[in-house]
Amino acid sequence: MSPDDYVVVVLVLTLGLMALVCYNFAQSLQEMLRQFFTSNRTYVSPFVKENWTSSFMVSLLMCVSMVSLTLVCMRATVADVAQTGLLVLGEEVSPYWLYAMTFVGFLAFILVKAAFYGVVNWTFFDREASRRWRKAYFFLTSLTAFAFYPISVLDAVSELRHELFIGSVILVVILYELLLFYKLMINFRARKYGRILLFLYFCTVELLPTLVLGHLVYGWDK
Repeated sequence: MSPDDYVVVVLVLTLGLMALVCYNFAQSLQEMLRQFFTSNRTYVSPFVKENWTSSFMVSLLMCVSMVSLTLVCMRATVADVAQTGLLVLGEEVSPYWLYAMTFVGFLAFILVKAAFYGVVNWTFFDREASRRWRKAYFFLTSLTAFAFYPISVLDAVSELRHELFIGSVILVVILYELLLFYKLMINFRARKYGRILLFLYFCTVELLPTLVLGHLVYGWDK
């Protein structure tokens, strides 16, 4: 198969995962979306199956999101490396290892940041608010699949400039950060902790690592 054929196969598989989520977990998706925009206290379901269903849905969508983001961010780099060859420890390997390494890197970034959130939240905030924040963080991250996937498809099949799709990814990330900041303010109650403190917390734990990652990916793609 040609390089583009491999990308098409991946896109078809990720489309299947999204269709599976929308068909089987539509009700859970709607409920979690409703909870995201409320500051009311939520409780862990007494039914293990329901909690497992939500976690499974979020995990699938996160994988779709990270795969789509990887395809957009690394497409130009992989195309260049496919012509020149990729050497690892003196041996030439498939340039598609760049896709795999970038996917793992993006996923690790999300999980490490969640762990960092957990440590900071455990130190400064109450347990219930921290649990709501962790759930909202993973859920909102998984929702980016519905934006990144169409961008990756258009990037793969259209003749438009690649920079246009990189710009689209940046716009999605900006919207993602705004929604995350909104959830931060209603979840931890700005009146109780102070808006300045929450803003500094958000900049330190969320914005700074994201900007660093974006700079690294942009430099690599260049």
